[in-house]
Amino acid sequence: MISYYVALHGANWPTMQALQQCIDRHSWPVRVGAEGHPQWTRPLAETPNTLGMPVVFKGEPMQLEASLVTLGPGKPFAYSLDVSQGQPDNDVFGYKATKLPQLTFKPLDINEQLASIGATDVRFGNGDRVLTLTFRSSKREYQAGFYVMAALIKCFEGYGFSADGHGKSTYADLLTAEAAMLAAEGTDADRP
Repeated sequence: MISYYVALHGANWPTMQALQQCIDRHSWPVRVGAEGHPQWTRPLAETPNTLGMPVVFKGEPMQLEASLVTLGPGKPFAYSLDVSQGQPDNDVFGYKATKLPQLTFKPLDINEQLASIGATDVRFGNGDRVLTLTFRSSKREYQAGFYVMAALIKCFEGYGFSADGHGKSTYADLLTAEAAMLAAEGTDADRP
């Protein structure tokens, strides 16, 4: 499982129609909606869908595992799992016992995360939005998601980032190249 992120300044957040027009201009084989959809001319929903972000990729409907956050006080873009080390406990019947580690969720600050990967020239704040797409193994989901992310980056001045890299237009080009490579490999098998 790997997550990819695209952050956009709130003023640049697109409508479904604008996002689809961008995708169409680039001739990418994904649809995020169609004219006549109730949300067509409204900004993309805060929570795309309880099952994820519905798209149609090469004629096949699917749900991308997605979350969308509008940044604000007490509203981080993501959480990490903070695991404390187990601590030695008192003797228990003559044996040294160790307490289990404590697991807590730690909110992540987007600007700190970006700085930690070398993205020091971009900052986000209250009202800005972050789309997270999480992929497990489906090549088709990776492809569809990479095209959606590339559109948000290229047409709406988004900033993409993941464990694999980060950036603006050049990063979007890497995502679309990865989508093309996955298509060349065939889409029926799971991603390695």
